Parts: sequence; structure tokens; C-alpha cells
Amino acid sequence: MSNATPSDTMRAYAQATLAVDTAAIKAITTDGFTYTHSSALRETQQQLMDAFAGGRRYTGWEIQELAEQSYPGCTIVTGAAALGVKRADGPGVLNIKFTATMVPAAAGGWQLAALHTTRIPD
Repeated sequence: MSNATPSDTMRAYAQATLAVDTAAIKAITTDGFTYTHSSALRETQQQLMDAFAGGRRYTGWEIQELAEQSYPGCTIVTGAAALGVKRADGPGVLNIKFTATMVPAAAGGWQLAALHTTRIPD
């Protein structure tokens, strides 16, 4: 994704997690990537991959807002989304706000270094 913007990279991450495309997730995220879920669970890149290999599935990733703020060496992408999830008691939707830290990729474009989500109360 050498011509991708940081927002494009966030959209690609969402699509890769929906498709459980672990090769794409690995390419989109840095080796030091961390994901802090709205539940406060913190996962490394490998733990995220293991979770998808173990059956984690998202049923939707409807990004509703995206904004970028650039700084030397990184861009912060913020937004809101409806995240479709599979739960023990059936399907659900988490309305979230997110903050994503994007860093320049060696091959051009951007990689996701950190993602933090916060659940919007119902």
C-alpha cells in the first residue's frame, strides 16, 4: 500500500480483520503493534493473530468518522465506528471511538503501530 494514506491504512486494517486475513494484518501493522480493546485487554501483534487463529470474528467494521493529525514521524487517526462482534449470547454491535497511531512504512505508505478503542455507552 505504498500510496495509501493513514486513513486508507485504517480502512484496510478494518477490512483485513473482517476477512481474517492474517497476512494483510501482519503487513498493515508494525512488529511492535499493540491493540488496547475497549475492554482494556491489551494485545501484541502476535496475540492478535493468535486470537483470530483461535476463532475471533468481527461481523462488521462500519467506520463512521475519520480525522488525521500529522506530526513529525507519525500521523494520528481518530474516528468512530460500529464494530460487529460475535458474543457467547449472540451477535452484538459495539459503538466505539478509536485512536490509531500510524508510522511511515519502509516500502512507502503507512503502518499501524498502536490502536486504542473506547466503547461509547449505549
